[in-house]
Amino acid sequence: MRGRATPCNGLSAATIVAKDSISADGYDTVVFTLGLERGRQFVQSSNGLIEAVFVTEHRQVNVTPGLRGRFMLTDSSFTLLP
Repeated sequence: MRGRATPCNGLSAATIVAKDSISADGYDTVVFTLGLERGRQFVQSSNGLIEAVFVTEHRQVNVTPGLRGRFMLTDSSFTLLP
């Protein structure tokens, strides 16, 4: 469909939380390209150096363990996964 982006590996977005913006910017492309499962594994292997928020093409939001309890979903059109 013209003018519409196709999700990569089922993801619409991946946001990285890191100590500095340069690290976050570098990791977000890698994690997005890996997709949800492999991206989560990559983030979790960083031992807390980075955390991530993943948004699937089905508007499901998945956060890594270090962000649980600190992330609040405010748009009811999305679903926060456990």
